[in-house]
Amino acid sequence: MTSPAVRDLLHLVNLPDFGRVQQQIERLGGCTEPVRLTGHTTTVNTTTSEVLRSYTTSDEPTRSLLTACGNRRSSRCPACSC
Repeated sequence: MTSPAVRDLLHLVNLPDFGRVQQQIERLGGCTEPVRLTGHTTTVNTTTSEVLRSYTTSDEPTRSLLTACGNRRSSRCPACSC
C-alpha cells in the first residue's frame, strides 16, 4: 500500500508542467510549512487602463502558488528562522 505522501509526490512528478512545480519547491528554500496561495492579481495603469501584468494561480499545475512560511521560530521551521 502506498502512503498518501508518496501518492501525492507521484502525482506531481507526472504532471505535464512538473518543471514549474519544481521551481516552486526550489524557491521555498527548505521551508517545512509552506503557505499555499490561490487567487489572482492584475496590475493596471490607472492613466491608460492598460493591463500591465496579470497572474492567476489557475494557470499553475497545482492550481496554487507555494510560498515560504517566513516563521522566525526554529522550532516551527528551521529553514525560515535563519
